[in-house]
Amino acid sequence: MKIEYMQFYPDFGNKQKNLATIEKLVASTPGDVLVFPEFCTTGSLFNSNKEVLLLGESIPDGFTVKTLTQIAWRHRRLLIVDVLESCSRWDEKEETLYESFNTAVIISSQGYVEKIRKQKLNAMEKSYLKSGEFLQLTVKWKNIDLSINFEDRLIVR
Repeated sequence: MKIEYMQFYPDFGNKQKNLATIEKLVASTPGDVLVFPEFCTTGSLFNSNKEVLLLGESIPDGFTVKTLTQIAWRHRRLLIVDVLESCSRWDEKEETLYESFNTAVIISSQGYVEKIRKQKLNAMEKSYLKSGEFLQLTVKWKNIDLSINFEDRLIVR
């Protein structure tokens, strides 16, 4: 099994362009498992809770995960992609975002597998996001321990 760590600079707020970039990278990379960086579909320079909510999506039924599922299917790859997840709504009166997360999704050629939310948030992220949990995931053909960024491990056994 070959694991590829992909890197690119996302265009802030431009999901369509960033997903097109992801598809080009998937098409041109021979790896079996492709791991993409944090917030690669939206960028991460958030200015407000409202902006986080507008850019975030539900998982697994949001546009981004559906598009990534099509990409994984077309190219027969396992994708690990970090996205901005929003689970609630913006309340204009309270100006509060109830639940948004820095979330990694695992998507195989058969479809959505699982998600994991980042636990250890940096100072900027704490302004806009909630902390997640560590989770050991089992994928049909391998065990994957997944954590995001500061949590230091992606182990494929």
